[in-house]
Amino acid sequence: MSPDEKAKRAEIRERAITKRLGEMLEDSGDRSHGTPTGYVYGCRCARCTHAKGVASMNERARRLRKKAEASLWAY
Repeated sequence: MSPDEKAKRAEIRERAITKRLGEMLEDSGDRSHGTPTGYVYGCRCARCTHAKGVASMNERARRLRKKAEASLWAY
């Protein structure tokens, strides 16, 4: 993929995210509110921020479990 194609795709993605954030902000009952995806779209409401934090904690715990399991089998 050429640099021009990458830039074009990035621009399209950015416009889609901006549009989706606008839709979310207009409708507080939007299905993406309270999800990590809502946070990725740029919503910083309490529900989306909390959901992102919980998802991050779960991901960290998953990585630590995986690391611990790998170290048990290393010996």
